[in-house]
Amino acid sequence: AEPIFVDGVKFSDVAVKVQYPSVRRQVKMDVATMYISITIIGFLFPKFAFGWVLPEFEKYLLEELDFRIEAVNSKKVKNDFSLNKQFYVPAIVDKLSTERMLVMEFIEGCKVNDIQSISAMGHDPTEVSKLLLQLFCDMVFVSGFLHSDPHAGNVFVRTCKVGGRRYVFIYV
Repeated sequence: AEPIFVDGVKFSDVAVKVQYPSVRRQVKMDVATMYISITIIGFLFPKFAFGWVLPEFEKYLLEELDFRIEAVNSKKVKNDFSLNKQFYVPAIVDKLSTERMLVMEFIEGCKVNDIQSISAMGHDPTEVSKLLLQLFCDMVFVSGFLHSDPHAGNVFVRTCKVGGRRYVFIYV
C-alpha cells in the first residue's frame, strides 16, 4: 500500500476507528430510558434524588461519541507523557478524522490482556500490569488528565529497543 503523507509526515499504516451508524441513536434511546427510569424511581421512592446526575451524564456520554474530542484528548495524553520512554500514544491524522471516524498511526502489538503473547515477548505479565497501573496513576496524580477508556481494545503492549535497552511499550 502507498504511504499517506499528512503535513509532510509519512504514515505507512494507519488504524481507522469507525463509529457504527446506529450508535448515536441507540445512546439517545438509552438516555431517554434512564430519564424514564429515574422519574419512576423518584415517584416510588421520594428520597431518591439522583435525577440531577442525568443531564451531566448525558452531556459526557454524547461527547464520547465525537471522535474529534477523542483526538484532542489523545494529543493531550501524548504531550503529557512525551518524556516517558515506556508509553506512547499513536499520532492522529487530523485531516482524515471526523466526528465518526478516527484515523491514527497503526501500532503493532498485543492487547494488554493477552498474557500468552506478553509472555512470548519475554515480559512478565505482572510487571506489565504494574507499569500500566503506574502510567494511569501518573495520569491521575501527575498530569491530572485521565484516559477514560482503558479497556483491552485500547491498550497494547510490544517490545522496543531504545539505546540498546529492551523496554515494554504501552500504547493507548
